Amino acid sequence: MPGSPAPDGQPYRENLGTTRLDLGVVARTTTSRGVVLAARGSATAQDHTHTFGTVVEADDHQTLFGEFSATGTSGRHTWVLGAALQRDGYAARDVPRFDYTHTVPGVFVQDELTPWTPLTLAASARVDRHSEFGTFVSPRLSALLRPAGEWTIRVSGGRGHFAPTPFTDETEATGLSGVAPLGDLEAERADSVCADVTWARTPFEITGTLFHSRIRGALAVRQTGRADLPIAIRNADGLTRTQGTEFIARYHRDELDVILTHMYLWSTEPNPDAAGRREVPLNPRHSATFDVLQEIGPARIGVEVFYTGGQALDENPFRQRGFPHVLFGGLIDWAVGRARIFVNLENAADVRQTREHPLIRPARDPFGRWTVDAWAPLDGRTLNAGIRMRF
Repeated sequence: MPGSPAPDGQPYRENLGTTRLDLGVVARTTTSRGVVLAARGSATAQDHTHTFGTVVEADDHQTLFGEFSATGTSGRHTWVLGAALQRDGYAARDVPRFDYTHTVPGVFVQDELTPWTPLTLAASARVDRHSEFGTFVSPRLSALLRPAGEWTIRVSGGRGHFAPTPFTDETEATGLSGVAPLGDLEAERADSVCADVTWARTPFEITGTLFHSRIRGALAVRQTGRADLPIAIRNADGLTRTQGTEFIARYHRDELDVILTHMYLWSTEPNPDAAGRREVPLNPRHSATFDVLQEIGPARIGVEVFYTGGQALDENPFRQRGFPHVLFGGLIDWAVGRARIFVNLENAADVRQTREHPLIRPARDPFGRWTVDAWAPLDGRTLNAGIRMRF
């Protein structure tokens, strides 16, 4: 806050100024043979001015994107062919060692086959040629089965990639002035599989999902031990693995809607400070929601409950794990003529991370951050009200 020094007694300003321009266009037509031709393009320009204490960093981002595709059908097949081109440019006026221009042309193809009425198979592949990191092939296979009117089963698996840039959660918080040159980095490569089963019979709908992914060479921030450039971005030596389950149940009849969800998430990565592996920080093992919405005449009344389980914390001097917490709130929405008046209460119990420990560290962490990560609400109880008008 203005006039409030950091724990070292010195002022510390943290600001971000942004100017952004977006432009997009979409075109679509159908040939005499029923083939759908589509084209889309976009351009984005962003100017940033970051302030981190006495350090000011200004930069420019530009992105150009264009894509053309053709979609048609042949017997039991539905196919897509296309090509795309993307150009990303970054100019860091104060730390020009991170400037880059990446140009990525690509082609893609997809075929969807229905060999049997309850079964749909799909296969797709994309080939991208990155101007700096080479060629990437991204295949995906999936199947959709409806063995009976009440059941739906989906299975899919695929591979993807991500080209390295200097932008991570840590560098967004501290800037790039303290980051060592990127050096010889490799692109991240990810494999994923997912399966879900849905059962639906009015008024119930229930879905269960299993998922698993692994990332090779995930980008990680490491300490260098240097005072001038304390941060280095490197590829992790091992795999980052994530697996879990998701459950969604819904009851809907007349004016009553009830939704219950639960997610189990287990994600691990190579431990940067010791041998072996560690839990990925800021990933709650369990999370759940419960929502009820009831219409009574001109009114709608809703109640929502959110549960967030414990999670590992990173570089937090106050505690190693965040505590489980429950948030709840409610909504009343009343129709009056052409207007609807609403009152919404969130986080009614006023749960806040700052009731457990401060946001400000006693001293900067090894990467230069003054604040800890947010792992629970920061804004506390919130009440808002308003009027929506229809004409």
